[in-house]
Amino acid sequence: MVSTAPDTPDTSASAGADAADPAKKGRPMDGRNCLIGTWQLSRWAHTLNASQFVLDTPGTVDMKASDTSTFVIQFNEDGSGSDVDNVTFTGYGSTDGNFYSITEVGRATFRFSVSGTTVKYSMVSGSDVVDASVNHTYLGRQTIPAVDETDIFTCSAGRLTLAGIGYKQEFIRA
Repeated sequence: MVSTAPDTPDTSASAGADAADPAKKGRPMDGRNCLIGTWQLSRWAHTLNASQFVLDTPGTVDMKASDTSTFVIQFNEDGSGSDVDNVTFTGYGSTDGNFYSITEVGRATFRFSVSGTTVKYSMVSGSDVVDASVNHTYLGRQTIPAVDETDIFTCSAGRLTLAGIGYKQEFIRA
């Protein structure tokens, strides 16, 4: 994903798919056409190294997003797209047991192309402002530029899953 993990995704169609659903417009439901539209985050799992918070801290942190309604991604028919996010992730360290928290707020625009089950982002512009804390002690703020990346995706009329190294995002049609 253009902003800053791998089970078997639920690819069942949702009953509330809107008029942006490619199948309702008479287009075949191939991978690229399925992506077209507006998607709202429903679940985001992210695994980070604890040392990304505090240098030389062993282990990982399995983080889950809260208030997922504040992340929306848009894929347009012309190959352009955008995302807007305001999400807080929390989790406990696997080795140290500390409570970790990240709040990420950002916007990005991009171009995208699809090959099979891979979506590649290019010409990415934007950034995320990230606030981090450990055990409710504020560590500081960083601005992280959005970068060109690649996701593996599965898509159905009402559900989209984007996954990469260490993360898995699940969306529903907005």
